Amino acid sequence: MITAIDFGCYAIRSAYRTPSDQMRITMITERSEYAVLSNQSPCRETVIGRNIPCAECEDNTIVFGHHTD
Repeated sequence: MITAIDFGCYAIRSAYRTPSDQMRITMITERSEYAVLSNQSPCRETVIGRNIPCAECEDNTIVFGHHTD
């Protein structure tokens, strides 16, 4: 598998060859933005309740990429 990653100012872009079809290239783009929510925030409960991907760091929850809206 060949993978290329571009860490741009606005987005992180990745392109890779699909293992099942070597002629097909798959591209993924994720915005390079994040939001930090306090673990005491009601927004955090919404993030967890909707199964939005996030990370835990000390007393905060971090939401990244397209989910920051």
